[in-house]
Amino acid sequence: MAGDAGQAGLDRLLQEGRRGAELHRERDHADQPAGQGIGPLVTRFRSGEPVFGLVLVTLGVVALTQVWVIRGDWSVSGPRLVPLVVCTAWVLLAAVYVAQTVRSSAPGEGFDRTPLYLIATLIGYAYIVIPLGYIISTALSFVLTTRILGSRSLLRDVVIGVLLALALYLGFTSLLSIRLPRGVLPL
Repeated sequence: MAGDAGQAGLDRLLQEGRRGAELHRERDHADQPAGQGIGPLVTRFRSGEPVFGLVLVTLGVVALTQVWVIRGDWSVSGPRLVPLVVCTAWVLLAAVYVAQTVRSSAPGEGFDRTPLYLIATLIGYAYIVIPLGYIISTALSFVLTTRILGSRSLLRDVVIGVLLALALYLGFTSLLSIRLPRGVLPL
């Protein structure tokens, strides 16, 4: 009897929550023409899930290859076994995630290339941070990322990127005594 009353109360709260969500959705999209609700945003988000999964698989494989570089033995207390187990599990779980997202994606969904461009920017950043230095590569990466995400003010992006990179560099090197790549700048 008490369980039925508790279940009824939970059902009522769930219905109220659903109605509240519907009211918020109607209020937020009242100025949009019919048929242009949040559907396109959801579709675009869902198309990036397999790409994200592939990035996870790729990073896991890269980390797994780095396990073989670690010096030491394969004992339980050694430095190689735990990273091997963790990276193997990472790759397997990421592969399962990719399979699930590909299987569950609806036909006809569009493909958003934004995640691919962001990944390419991140990989490029990893290659240029040592030769060019932290400040230049971080500012350049910031500008590229903001442009990919839709910013239209190049001057503002460059100014913010340089100031942010400089502040982070000085904060890490001066306050935290963490050395970051200097690159071509005489710092």
